[in-house]
Amino acid sequence: MQSMIKKYSHIPVSEGKEIEVEFMTDVNEGDKVVIKREFENIIKNPVGLTGIPKAPSGYCSVAISRDGNYVAVTSYGGSPYINVYKKSTTGWDKLTVNDVPAGAYYGVGLSDDGTYLVASLAVSPYIVFFQNTDDTYNILSAPTELPTGGSYYIAITPDNYVLYHEYSSPYNLHIYNIATRDLISKNVIRSQPSYYYDIYYGEKTLITIAISDYIYLYEYTGNGNLAALANRGTDARSCAFSTDGRYISTGYQTYEIVDNSLVEVPMVGGTNRYSMCGISPTSWICGGAKLYYLEIPNNKAIYTNTISIGSGNNNYGTKRAGNTFISGWSGSPYGIVFEKDTAGVNKAYKHDNISNVNGYGIALHSARKGQVGRALVLWDDGCL
Repeated sequence: MQSMIKKYSHIPVSEGKEIEVEFMTDVNEGDKVVIKREFENIIKNPVGLTGIPKAPSGYCSVAISRDGNYVAVTSYGGSPYINVYKKSTTGWDKLTVNDVPAGAYYGVGLSDDGTYLVASLAVSPYIVFFQNTDDTYNILSAPTELPTGGSYYIAITPDNYVLYHEYSSPYNLHIYNIATRDLISKNVIRSQPSYYYDIYYGEKTLITIAISDYIYLYEYTGNGNLAALANRGTDARSCAFSTDGRYISTGYQTYEIVDNSLVEVPMVGGTNRYSMCGISPTSWICGGAKLYYLEIPNNKAIYTNTISIGSGNNNYGTKRAGNTFISGWSGSPYGIVFEKDTAGVNKAYKHDNISNVNGYGIALHSARKGQVGRALVLWDDGCL
């Protein structure tokens, strides 16, 4: 490390660049430092949604459009059963949802741009479709072939097909074309209750589904078609991809996806949580009475950074779009939108035993550990 610093120390100061850093060790002015760009987990801007009714037994199901502009919340606690909000410059504006059939509601899904909303009713027709026209949601006709029960999760694919999985027997996974309401397929993955899903958008579109004590991994190939890749027996009530698509976590177990198989990552500490939501390559937000981060340093899973937000319990759902989250809670205000700031922080270390650094430089003043100050970067890898 010292040889690397020496290699670049001949560069004239006038050719360096000055940046803000957080000093991770005590330094004196002129000390050589190594600099790493690290990412921190910060919850910011929690916004309570108004008009969401208190739900008996604390149940709220939530959805967010992939563009982050629309959120939806369902309740089996009474009218209004479906609430939809649109992001505005001042917060979240409540939209109108017309002709909502009365009854208890369970799962809810939104299409990528908020054009379609699909919800699960506790009684026939069980599945209800809505289309957004000028920010008003109007009910669509029901499909010819209906499910026979309610669904706790509703996934909508990038090309607007809906995955509707019956929570109780016969446990069919129905896939419908939303625009036409045509049934594309119906099959039983596993004869157990289904709880959760997540979608990863990358070179491949991957879908993971939590069904009782199993987690299933699929590639979505378009037009309502799923190709099975892998499954593992696990304590699964939720599931989420990391945003690089490398990992899946259920809150109880975390797996690395290796050649279309699921390889378990050791858990350190063993705190179990529901409502997983991937947010960075190596960290998730997950639920419970509070919010927690699950991170994977050195290929080991560990819970860190407990966050107090909202009240009650949010086991029934947290969904994300980018850095924006919608979370359903059993206590007031029952629905919370919040953002997670993943902006990088430049951290400077005096020690020479730091690996995978992003740059080398000089402290421009003396500072104590933890203080924010300035450093002159003499070399960097383009990330600073």
